[in-house]
Amino acid sequence: MQVHKELIGKARYEIEEYIEPMYLREMNLEYYIIETDALSRNDSELNLYGIQVVKKEVDKFNSVLTETELVTDISSDKEGVKEILDKLVRNKVTPVALHDVLEDFSRIMN
Repeated sequence: MQVHKELIGKARYEIEEYIEPMYLREMNLEYYIIETDALSRNDSELNLYGIQVVKKEVDKFNSVLTETELVTDISSDKEGVKEILDKLVRNKVTPVALHDVLEDFSRIMN
């Protein structure tokens, strides 16, 4: 099984937007589409797509805290997953909220 990771978009929180502790200098988000080769039930290859969100916070001492969340096997529709990623980037969704947001998308789609 091969896995391919592609950066789709980036977002940055302005410090004024971020209400947390004053020690924070910047917060950057990266959004990736994850492609995994898998076998379907009839033994033919099928590509499955997932999403990874990475958050990097830099404090006033230049220490970097990284948080990441990965959800695999969202869909075999690459363009559909890219559309979801575009919405995540626009709305600056963080790793901690990824599962909830994807669950909301699945409710809307069904």
